[in-house]
Order: sequence, then structure tokens, then C-alpha cells
Amino acid sequence: MILILSSVTDTHAILVQKELQNNGNETKIFDLRKFSNGLLLDYQIGENPIRQFIEGDGSNIDFTNITSVWFRRPRYPLISHRVLEIEDRRFGDMEWINAIDGMLSLDMKCVNSLQYQQAAIKPKQLEIARNCGLTVPETLITNNS
Repeated sequence: MILILSSVTDTHAILVQKELQNNGNETKIFDLRKFSNGLLLDYQIGENPIRQFIEGDGSNIDFTNITSVWFRRPRYPLISHRVLEIEDRRFGDMEWINAIDGMLSLDMKCVNSLQYQQAAIKPKQLEIARNCGLTVPETLITNNS
């Protein structure tokens, strides 16, 4: 199975999913924000390892069935509004990112894994390309009308 980490309303992910399915691939679009609303994660290391997401309806996604993961704009779980300290919220965010990225990259191919997405920041890419002597088109990034 190809696991697509995105929102179920992501048009791009839906179109790619349909094409993958037309080519005979089993796929699932999965929104990690479900962890904020009761989705469970079981990850056990040992003699009988368990790696799975358990959804609210009791169905699960067993990691042993996942052949590859596409990190397509994943939306990470939201830290509870009851956690007030900014450093505690950052810690919680990083724990989710590390847990999810680590588990999903163990024995499967990952497309756009998080560690590589950090380098995929357009302004940074354009500046590096320009500094290396590549031709870069005039670019404007603004929220100023």
C-alpha cells in the first residue's frame, strides 16, 4: 500500500491517488491531524513488533502493509490548547514529528521525507541557485497588495 500523508481534501493528492489506483496500486490518503481527535498509534519494538495506526472506528493501518509513504503536505497533530507554555508546545510538536517521521521511514520508501522537506523552502532554493550562478526568474513573494 502507498500511504499518502495529506488532507483528504487535497485535490493534488486525490488526483495522484486516482492515477496510482488506475495503475493497480493500493493507496490511502491519511490525515495525521486525526491524532488530535482520538486516532491511536501503536509502536512496539520487540519479539512481536507492532506498528499501526488505529482509527476511531477500530480499523487500522498496519505498517507492514505500507510499501511507500508520500509526505504530501502532512498536517501534524495539534497540541492541546491546555498546553500553554510555548516551549512545551514546541516540544510536543517535535515529538510528533520525530515519532511519525521515524516510524514511517524505517522499512519503506519515503517520498519527500521531512528531513528533506526542510531544504525545500522556495526562497532558500532560489537564493542558493542564484548564488551558484544559475539563472533564476524574477520572483516576488509578498502579502503586500
